[in-house]
Amino acid sequence: WTLSLEEQFYFVWPLLLIAAMKAGKARRMNALLVGMFAVVIIMPVLRMTLTPELGGKTFESFLFGFSILRPDSLVLGCLVAMIFRLDPAKNSAALQRFLPIGGNIALVMFAMTLCLGGFTPFAPFVSLFYNLTVIAMALWILDLVRRPQAKFASLLALPICRWFGKRSYGIYIWHLLIYFVILSFFENVFVGRPKMALLVTFPIAFAVTIGVSVLSWNYVETPALKYKERFARISK
Repeated sequence: WTLSLEEQFYFVWPLLLIAAMKAGKARRMNALLVGMFAVVIIMPVLRMTLTPELGGKTFESFLFGFSILRPDSLVLGCLVAMIFRLDPAKNSAALQRFLPIGGNIALVMFAMTLCLGGFTPFAPFVSLFYNLTVIAMALWILDLVRRPQAKFASLLALPICRWFGKRSYGIYIWHLLIYFVILSFFENVFVGRPKMALLVTFPIAFAVTIGVSVLSWNYVETPALKYKERFARISK
């Protein structure tokens, strides 16, 4: 379902960006930026106003899979990229002071969300703290790419982190499917012992996910990236 949302977004986004970036169209670019900020603010508020009275699975499907409710994270990523590439004052003193502070706050919020996600104030997608954390993480990412000399950026530049980073999309795409297939098998093996089924499933699912992601990187994503580079050269 995430792939379908991404495809729908990227059918629309390039057209908006091309229209906004035409020479002499500063108004369009400003309108696009205002619209992006509005999406980033309005969509989380809309999700937080939804209630489970929609009914069990219907509520979950609507919340997770309805395209209109999910563009803010993608828009936020595009907004960060535009700020990074188009801002002429990348090295302004005020910005350099603000970004590390914002990035550190975002990191703390992210850690709290991971640890406290089971509690209502931190519940994924529908809670205030979770949505604020998503927005704050954009500051952290912007801080990392603008200050590669920072300690955390240096940590992420380690070979092992870069290795996982390149394959992270494949890990993200495959992990849930692999996990549930293996879990269903071990639930039948360890009948009435759900904790044991989970305990055995996790390391096996982790290893299989990494293996499948490596295959995906080597035989799907890397060839696709080569096509991307070819088309980029043609467009130049």
